[in-house]
Amino acid sequence: MPPITPFVECPNCRKLLEVGVTQCPECREPISPDYAARRAFTVVLNTAACRVAKDIRDRSRIMALIVVGESIFLFLLDRRIFAPLFWLTVVPTTMQLLMIGTWFQKFGRFPLGDSDYVRAAATVRWSAMVWTAILILQLAVITGSLR
Repeated sequence: MPPITPFVECPNCRKLLEVGVTQCPECREPISPDYAARRAFTVVLNTAACRVAKDIRDRSRIMALIVVGESIFLFLLDRRIFAPLFWLTVVPTTMQLLMIGTWFQKFGRFPLGDSDYVRAAATVRWSAMVWTAILILQLAVITGSLR
């Protein structure tokens, strides 16, 4: 993953500036070091949160195919012999839910998120609901098939 380049947005004209600039070259607005540090931190955190949310979204598409394929394959096997293997179907689901939980732990309570961050958070919340439903369904099928 390429590194995230922090920048500062001029509070007056919204021009993107390098960190360390003390005055906007466009509108001559003074940029305090405290403001620059807060804005650069916000940009880095927003960008990282959006990147990880995109990875979760992209991985969800692939993981869904893996879970469905694995479930169908194990279901077609002789259930009496391969019943313990059914528990393997929850491994990819659990991994995805752990990634989602990690995202919420790292980025979920960030109060300064921009509109991209808000969309990313909504995507991760949706993924959490979908993967929780998949896990519940898997557990219901597994416990029902082992009887």
